[in-house]
Amino acid sequence: MLYWNRILHEVLNKETPKQDFIFTNFSKKKHRETPIRTIIRRVVRGRNLKKYYLGEKYKNVYLTRREAECTVWLVRGQPVKGIAKQLHLSPRTVEFYLKNVKAKLTCHSKSDLAILLQKCPLIQHEDFR
Repeated sequence: MLYWNRILHEVLNKETPKQDFIFTNFSKKKHRETPIRTIIRRVVRGRNLKKYYLGEKYKNVYLTRREAECTVWLVRGQPVKGIAKQLHLSPRTVEFYLKNVKAKLTCHSKSDLAILLQKCPLIQHEDFR
């Protein structure tokens, strides 16, 4: 109840802000109040937010790390089960990532996807050697 009273007080008295807006950090640790910047920083540091560009041919198309990994292994000739084993994922998860890539590039099959991306700079990217 103290938390909500404090939030209500901040909202009603926003002309005199004393500090950042407070949110509760919901973690396994004891709940405590932390500034919102701390929470965002933890989320950003905890995740790899890198996106992979497919080159000039596919402008404004970016792949996530997992989508790029699955695509690279597909182009290298690995079957879905092989990709799943290599990346420690289930075959269904690999199919999901490949489905997303096919939707982004408007391909109808995995073989079309592999043919389209054979000469893409993503395949030679240093993260996938």
